[in-house]
Amino acid sequence: TFESNTNDPSKSINDWFAGYGANDMNNEESVKITDQAAGVAPPSLASEKEALDNEVLVGEVKDKPVKRIQFSGGGNLFSMTMDKEKVWDEVQLSCWEGCNKETDNNIKGPGLDELSFKVFGVGIETEFLPLDFNIHAVHESTKGETDTSSTSIGFVLGDEDPQDEFVVDLYYDDKFGTVIFKTVAGQSKCPHEKNTAAIEDPRITVTRRPSQHVFPNEDMVFELEMTNVGVGEESQFILYTQHRDNDSGLKFFLDGNNFAAEEFTNIRKDSTYKKTLVIQRGPVSYQYSAPDIGLESACEDGSSSINDLTASVFDETKSVSQKLYNVQEDDDTFLIKFVEPCPKVEWAGELNRDRHFVVNTNSDDPDNLEVIVFNPNHGQAKLHNMTSDRLQNVFLYYREVGDLHWSKGRTEIVNDDGSADSLTIDFAAEYAYKEESDYGYSSLKWALANKVPEGTYEIRVDTECDQLGGPADMDSYSTSILSGVIDLTPPEQYGAALPLRESILVGEEIAAVFTEPVRCEAFDLAVTAHLDGLSMVLCGQSDKCNLKPKLMPQSSRYGVRCCSEEDKGGVEDWVKNDGCDVWAKSKGLDNGCHIAETYEDAKALCEMNGARLCTRDELEADCTIGTGCYKTDQLVWSSNMFQDVELDRNDPPIQISCDGRKVGFQIDPAQINVEDWIGAKLTVEMGKINTAGIESPSNVFDMNGNPIARNVKFEKTVGNIDLDQASTSFTVTLKQMSNCADVSSEVCLGEIKDKIQSLLKLSNNDYNRIEVETVSDASTNGSGESVSARIRILPADTTRRLRHQGGISATVSNTKHSVGLFRALKSAVEAEQGNAGRVLDATGAESSKMDAMIVNIKDMKILPSDSDMKLVTTDPELKEEEEELYHYGSMKGDDDIRVSQPILNKVERQAMVDEIEKKERSMVEEMKEESKSREEAMEAHNEAMMNEMKKDERNMVEEMKEESKSREEAMEAHNEAMMNEMKEEKVAMMDKIERMSNVEDALFRELKESKEKLLQFEWMAVTLVCVGISLAAFITLRRNWT
Repeated sequence: TFESNTNDPSKSINDWFAGYGANDMNNEESVKITDQAAGVAPPSLASEKEALDNEVLVGEVKDKPVKRIQFSGGGNLFSMTMDKEKVWDEVQLSCWEGCNKETDNNIKGPGLDELSFKVFGVGIETEFLPLDFNIHAVHESTKGETDTSSTSIGFVLGDEDPQDEFVVDLYYDDKFGTVIFKTVAGQSKCPHEKNTAAIEDPRITVTRRPSQHVFPNEDMVFELEMTNVGVGEESQFILYTQHRDNDSGLKFFLDGNNFAAEEFTNIRKDSTYKKTLVIQRGPVSYQYSAPDIGLESACEDGSSSINDLTASVFDETKSVSQKLYNVQEDDDTFLIKFVEPCPKVEWAGELNRDRHFVVNTNSDDPDNLEVIVFNPNHGQAKLHNMTSDRLQNVFLYYREVGDLHWSKGRTEIVNDDGSADSLTIDFAAEYAYKEESDYGYSSLKWALANKVPEGTYEIRVDTECDQLGGPADMDSYSTSILSGVIDLTPPEQYGAALPLRESILVGEEIAAVFTEPVRCEAFDLAVTAHLDGLSMVLCGQSDKCNLKPKLMPQSSRYGVRCCSEEDKGGVEDWVKNDGCDVWAKSKGLDNGCHIAETYEDAKALCEMNGARLCTRDELEADCTIGTGCYKTDQLVWSSNMFQDVELDRNDPPIQISCDGRKVGFQIDPAQINVEDWIGAKLTVEMGKINTAGIESPSNVFDMNGNPIARNVKFEKTVGNIDLDQASTSFTVTLKQMSNCADVSSEVCLGEIKDKIQSLLKLSNNDYNRIEVETVSDASTNGSGESVSARIRILPADTTRRLRHQGGISATVSNTKHSVGLFRALKSAVEAEQGNAGRVLDATGAESSKMDAMIVNIKDMKILPSDSDMKLVTTDPELKEEEEELYHYGSMKGDDDIRVSQPILNKVERQAMVDEIEKKERSMVEEMKEESKSREEAMEAHNEAMMNEMKKDERNMVEEMKEESKSREEAMEAHNEAMMNEMKEEKVAMMDKIERMSNVEDALFRELKESKEKLLQFEWMAVTLVCVGISLAAFITLRRNWT
């Protein structure tokens, strides 16, 4: 270690500096040593610096003596300056002429590696180590007879960091007279110097990475370890993330806190610090370039409070980093990649607009349904291109409503050679690639013909991806389910028009039933009333006749009056009345007056007299009065033959009614002159009716838009009922009622009848023609001030006359029938509502306005007499079929199981009954045969069992006999042995025979009794066995029988 102040020249840096510098600055003058501090070089020279390899310079002076110094940081400086001056008698300096420059400069830290500048015309190359230097340089140029030039070379060694320590070798360059430095040992930081031990040497390691399958809503967790492997006891580091590539919003959390950079102090040497780093996905992307996480000394980080700005420009730092990734695709590609959910698709086109589909006979392509989907990620790739990642298929599924199983739709793809292939619809398939536009819309046709039967269906589109075992929406995606109908069957009329009878009542519903529910609002309707065979009859004098004109069949008999445009003046019985252009005659047409002729006879009679029947206008103009025949109120034939009346669905008399499969209409009797329609033939047509060459857009459509193939046509006849004998019912609403707080009271009913009677000006004798059937309170406050009543007007009593208050009387045939009274009441109501200030009585006479106000009159029905009911009553043979048709027509949808049940006529029904009875008889016979077979099998089984039991019984008896025989034989052998023994002893016991005789006899009897008892026991055992076997057989038979 060199010392700046020492008496030992060998250890004096000053002596070393001067000793080598005295002879090496191009003259022999002594070197003056000073302690001035100076900068490295003037800025004008520093800008011309050139990089040199200091090792080469060291090599050139390798034989020169080397001095080594050691110093510590912390603010102390070690400085040395060498000055030298040279004088010329003639000095010519082209670059410094007339200039004197003196510069003091101080540079700390790195900033200059090598420096090259000119001194005395000679180049100087100097390496300044990245320490603190102070150099003082003076340049003088004097123009005169004597020129003097001097230079000063010096250096300052120092460092601010207390822990830094350096060992530096000094070399002297004898060519340029400068000092060369080389750091050979020590320790340093901020920045770390070459050839020294690092005080702060950070290390960061990713000890745990997340798997490659991290779901979007999950955290991507990294475990980190930080370590200082430098020689410093305590260090200060910055941990940070590099955000240069984080342009998609990745979020970082370190130990649970938001993280971008964090400074750590007191990091001890060789200690490991563990950290948990969490990365969360940004709002849009699922894939990101791998960010770096770095660890460096705090003084090297710009965000640190102890940052040394000069340190940051050094090329070599101790900053370390690691890439944060969970997927490595190749050697150079590292990614943060979250599992992307299976790509979505959305409905598009008409399916998205309507959220429903219908394929019917009016469809442009009834064999196919165009299915359009939208790819929301079309900006990234088409669906087919996504199959290179997780996506596998994008299928169309369908199922019939109510079915649990989904099937895949198919499409027909036409190949280049014109052939067609049936393929599963897959919007991600290769064949669908060209069907997807650049805007993400993909269209394929779902093939229906011969593949999908008619019905109501549900459809959905699913994207299906590689199965990762996570949430369901990660591996697949389903659009919303749409429902629709495939219906290529048009509706047809089912059965005959209702009612099934030909004759109908005016106001009765006429309907057609269809095979399925139909829409009510779109069909055309044409009703033509053919009044052929009807002609108008009316009074011959209008001012005195209270009978209304009416149409009557031409077979009816009425009076005759004839008219002629020819001048009949002077001809007997011909009259021409004022204001008329025709001559008229009724008397003397042919032997007197004709009061009861058919239409054809009346017409012929007039023609025979050179005339014709009078027109309605001529009769109503009183052109035939005074002709001599009939009373003024006698009806006579007119020439007016009523023409066909045509109505459509928009005409007021037509009231459309629809109910499920039934479409009907009514002719409102309150909107027509009922008398004109009695007996008329009706031709009805509904469907699509073109007029004047213009095609109608209307038709009878089913609920799915299929039109009927042909119009429904049928005919009916208006029943020729006697209106004089018919009743009429209707609903009327009355205001200003004073006695109807209790609508069921007789007082309320009487007030209602009184109001109607007064309004019609009926006599008290006909009070009972008005019946009040029902009454309800129509007032808002329940006071009964306004009521709604169902009224019935009865026919006139044929046993008496109907009198009007005006005093005019007439026979029943000339009175108002119930329909006429209803019309009069309706006119009165309309007059009241129009503030006409008057009402009409039954005769048409004007009357004062009534206090009671009738608000509404509606729902008029004609009720034929009992004798006429047969005209409008369905034949009992057809009644059941008619009821079933009405029932079938009221069904609303295909979900009713009864929809598929046919409506059978009587013959068909009887045939079905016969067939059912035939099948029943066949089933009974089969059951009898089966029963018989079972009985025979049972008998055979029982017989076999009995035989088996008998056999077993015989075997048991034989066994018992054999056993008994063996016992007897054994007994006999035993007895024989005893006898032999007794015989052998007989000789010895002869003397005892007599004494033993009694004993022997007793023993013999005992043996005999024992044998008998043994036999009895054996027979008893056999008997018990037989009884047991019989009982078992009986129980078995009884069980099988039951």
